[in-house]
Amino acid sequence: MSLRELLPYEPADLAKLKAPGDVAAKDTAIEAAALWDLLSSQRKQWFQAAFARNDPSIVWCPPGDLPPWTVPEDKVLSLSPAWEAAHGHCRWSIPRRGFWVWSLQVQYTSEQGHHHTLVLADDLSWFREPTEYLGQRITIW
Repeated sequence: MSLRELLPYEPADLAKLKAPGDVAAKDTAIEAAALWDLLSSQRKQWFQAAFARNDPSIVWCPPGDLPPWTVPEDKVLSLSPAWEAAHGHCRWSIPRRGFWVWSLQVQYTSEQGHHHTLVLADDLSWFREPTEYLGQRITIW
């Protein structure tokens, strides 16, 4: 899994927000880019100082390290120390709400010994804080 936050003060990221293509957060991204353009230069400087790049590292895990799909059955927000020890290195989290470009990939070796990477899914998504999903609130910057 790879994640990269789109930061509007970076020209390439702002261009992606303005013309995101056919992605899940298309309308929201365009709206956010328009909002960014309306901000004063002082607010833009504050945003850049407050929100430096903080992308999570890419995570690759061998099949034996992945947890079974049924575990944990409950207490997802409170994983046991045993679960963390066995599988904690094979997960990622989003450090903060925002627009993120992500890609879910599988690496494998063919029977002939060739190494391959297959992209299972990728998108540009707007991720919120967990409490915002519960409260149905949407906050853009």
